[in-house]
Amino acid sequence: MVDKGDRFEILVDLPGAKKEDIEVSVEGNRVSISTKVKEEKEAKEGEPVLHSERSFASYARTFELPAEVTDVGAEAHYESGVLKLTLPERASATTKRLPVH
Repeated sequence: MVDKGDRFEILVDLPGAKKEDIEVSVEGNRVSISTKVKEEKEAKEGEPVLHSERSFASYARTFELPAEVTDVGAEAHYESGVLKLTLPERASATTKRLPVH
């Protein structure tokens, strides 16, 4: 996770995951990432099967950022087993003084 000043950039390794199986949710400053990985090795037709393997795994990670983020301008890209999140920091509420007339 890298703080770029106005946004956070997060890289997550998710080897074997499919893009459509990755779920990312953001609420305030909390980010949750989860996925399920299914791997099956099959023998080709006509080959004698001596060993067959299937594996299933699920991954989940939740963490808090030092500041709240907004979904406006947020991006999630998955390529070659790496999920890259770009989460813009929410503008902090400022206190304004109102003139009394």
